[in-house]
Formats: sequence, C-alpha cells, structure tokens
Amino acid sequence: MFEEKNMGIEFKEVSKIYHKGLTKIEALKNISFVINDGEFLSINGVSGSGKSTLLSLVGGLDLPTSGKIIVNGLNLSDFNPYELAEYRRRKVGFIFQSFSLVSTLNILENVMLPLVPIKMSAKKKEERAIISIKEVNLEGRIKHLPGELSGGEQQRVAIARALVNNPSIILADEPTGNLDTKTGGNIILLLRKLNYEKNCTAIIATHDPKIADLTERRIVLEDGKLLRRLI
Repeated sequence: MFEEKNMGIEFKEVSKIYHKGLTKIEALKNISFVINDGEFLSINGVSGSGKSTLLSLVGGLDLPTSGKIIVNGLNLSDFNPYELAEYRRRKVGFIFQSFSLVSTLNILENVMLPLVPIKMSAKKKEERAIISIKEVNLEGRIKHLPGELSGGEQQRVAIARALVNNPSIILADEPTGNLDTKTGGNIILLLRKLNYEKNCTAIIATHDPKIADLTERRIVLEDGKLLRRLI
C-alpha cells in the first residue's frame, strides 16, 4: 500500500457533517479540488471555515460523510481502521499549533515518539531522530526539555517529529498561531525548504493571509465551501 514516495490528493464532492445533539454542523460542503505531488499549499480561511476538518480528512483521522478523498489512486474511505492507522504512521506527518510536545521528555525523546510502534532497534530510532533534529537545526538542544526552548524552537521540534518517519504528506494546522510574526514567517520558510528538499507534499491551514501568501498556492474556504483557488 502506497509504495510511491509522493502522492497526489483529490477531493471529489466531499462533504463532512457533524452532529452535536440535535444540531447538524456542515463542516465541509461538496468541495472538489486536486493537490499535486510535492505541492506547497495553504488552506486559508477564518476560524470555523473547515480548515482543520479538511486536514483531518487528508490525514485519515476522520472520513467524509459523502464524496471521496483519493490519495495516490486509493479511496481512503475503503480503508479499514488498521489500514488507516498504517497510512497515518507511514505516510503522514502532523504539525499542530500547540506544539503538542511531552513536557517531561527531552527533545530527542519527543522526536522519537512516532517511531515507538515501529519494529526497529532503539539505536536506529535514535539515529533517525537525530537526523530529523539536525534538519531543523536543533542538534545543540537535543537533551533540553520543551520548557527550556522558545516557542519557535518548540515548533521546530514539532516539525522534526513530523518528519522522522519521512512522510509523503505534511499537514500543519495553524503552525504559526502561537508565534510572533517574524518567527512564524521563519517556520513557514523552513517548511518550504523541507518540502523542496524532501519532495513531499505540504498542506498548511492558516487564518492569516500573510502566511498563506508565503505558499505556492492558496485554497480559500468559507463556511465549509470552496470559495476560490489562488495560484
């Protein structure tokens, strides 16, 4: 499954509906578009526009209510729970606004976390984590705890953790939301550099149009609808 490094992603008339009590929430409404292999793309829109829902669907954390999400020619809705877990573990790297680092683990240990369920020697896991940490220029802080790092450094750790499995797809949900403007811009430029060097697809959800301007292409969502595509 998914033997190729890069994977094109196609949304075909995708809708996602959540139910909260008697209230029906239409998070995505019949959207269709294509994300090309190796693309550096932003999903732009205000809070509640459907950005995080879209990322969760691409990442196999959830499935659409209707429509299809085709990744490398395969429909994610056809996967069983085990296959979805394998897809997430082997092919997707997640980066979150809150960094989601374990405060009691040092940087090396945090980056190694995605490798825990993989059959690999402890030495090999450590070697892969160190390579990933070097890619975000934090090898000098490898034994530090998250609380000893700046916000920008913590986000770079989160990026290293997302990269440690050499994913084909990187999903970043408001990765600059807790950072100042300059640091946030530097994080996007780092993601762009890694996207280029690793030839992976990077999708960044952001409410900030200035951050979206730093990506190659922008897709705009409004109230769950695909508003427009910007080249």
